[in-house]
Amino acid sequence: MERAGLKFAETVIAQFDFLTRNYGFACKRCEETFVRYESNKVFVNIYHGRNSYELGGEIGLLGSGKEAKFGIASLMELRDPEKVKDLRYRIAYNEESVQKGLSELASLLQQYGDEALQGDLKIFEQLQQLVKQYWAEMRASQIRPKAASVFQAKDYQKAAELYESMYDQLTKAELKKLEYAKSKELSKNNLYTNKSKLNNLFAKIVSKVFRSIMEKK
Repeated sequence: MERAGLKFAETVIAQFDFLTRNYGFACKRCEETFVRYESNKVFVNIYHGRNSYELGGEIGLLGSGKEAKFGIASLMELRDPEKVKDLRYRIAYNEESVQKGLSELASLLQQYGDEALQGDLKIFEQLQQLVKQYWAEMRASQIRPKAASVFQAKDYQKAAELYESMYDQLTKAELKKLEYAKSKELSKNNLYTNKSKLNNLFAKIVSKVFRSIMEKK
């Protein structure tokens, strides 16, 4: 079926009319796969993936420079982080699934988006922190197996470096590994320091003995 036959744009206008009625938004773009609303502070994008056919939405503050966009699901995550785990955006290939998916998306925005739709800066700051947390967790998921591997290989210096680079994401077990790795590295450094001191002392003794022998001659 051609995209026009799915009636995406018409359905968005119908399902998201609360944006214009209750929040002073106006529809700025209306295309077969994309509809954009703007108020004096906030924008809302509703889309139907050109290749994926996934229905989704974004919200953000209007302003200069690159727009920061947050998924509508992020609003839900702020209020109900457990429930959002079960959320899946709908893949819509026909008119019926488009209508059902957009209805669900509109309900989510109405239920969780009131403050954001009014342009509450605190909400957008929280959303930004949520994004930072997400990327920190993603980074930690990449570092974690490397850290475990070098720890197992007893490369404690490298293990400590890796664990410290994801410190805020460490589990209790990983914190213990970090402490252990640092203690091992400290012991190693102390050993090297003591060995170096002994070598210096030995060199001084040898030098002193040598000078004493030479003086007797």
